[in-house]
Amino acid sequence: MVYALDASVAVDDMDRRERATRLLNLSALLLERVEPKDGVVLLGPAHLLALLFEEVPIAVDEARALASHWRDLNIAEIRRLRIARNLATAAVLLSKALRDKSVDARLRKWEGILPLLP
Repeated sequence: MVYALDASVAVDDMDRRERATRLLNLSALLLERVEPKDGVVLLGPAHLLALLFEEVPIAVDEARALASHWRDLNIAEIRRLRIARNLATAAVLLSKALRDKSVDARLRKWEGILPLLP
């Protein structure tokens, strides 16, 4: 599956952020059924959360500030917020699948603003 995502990026069928979103969603589904395993791309929690924070296009505090008036923003800013929401939503699903009580504090901040984002 990772190969298919990488191939799609290579031929410009999707960008790296879409790849990351799909990878996080897939991992969340897998981790509902199997145990996490470091070193395995789809099952390594540390790698997956690092991927979120590498790819998210906006800081959580900036996203929170823009979220209150997102309808007034230009389309590029709305897209940026939407990409951040998609990535963060997938990562929150991943953290729930891990049932980890020590979820990264940065992820908790994203989880708190998800309902505000477009």
